[in-house]
Amino acid sequence: MRTRRASLFLLTAVLALFSCASDGFDGSGSLVGRVCDAEGNPVPGYRLSFGIGKSVVSGVNGMFCVHGVESGRLSMKGFGAGWKSVDEEVDFFDRKSVLVVQVESESDVYRRVEEAIRAGDLDGSESLMKEVEKGCGVSDLYRFYTDLIEYKRRVAAGDAPAADEMKRSLSAHAGMAGECGE
Repeated sequence: MRTRRASLFLLTAVLALFSCASDGFDGSGSLVGRVCDAEGNPVPGYRLSFGIGKSVVSGVNGMFCVHGVESGRLSMKGFGAGWKSVDEEVDFFDRKSVLVVQVESESDVYRRVEEAIRAGDLDGSESLMKEVEKGCGVSDLYRFYTDLIEYKRRVAAGDAPAADEMKRSLSAHAGMAGECGE
């Protein structure tokens, strides 16, 4: 069940670590949190923004702190090279809580994409690709998988000339494992 656990990239509950949860507070506070992988290892360099004009990058230990956050529900978006993106609503109602953001590695998402393609689930594989880190959507690896899905669609549709064209594109990508910025 590791994959299922890993796909739960965000613990939606804000964990009260230092006190009992409260009904909320008035005013602003500091939103403290940690970005980690499925095994609890820190994820440094992960960018988070909170729909209130505030953003932060997780440190070497995966920790982050955003000051001056008003109590309430926040829209949180995040990405980091090699990691799945997040786009969730977060409740910030207790000043003594820590937000844990659990993210899945991009390679785990690509493994699930491959499994979906092998199973013939092209819609599912496209849906998974939308979860890949958005800040790196133009990497060679990302292009390879999107081209592979398109190739499979064209083969399934019986469009041999278009499939042959896609096959040439896939051959150009073969063996590439590019990173952001290449």
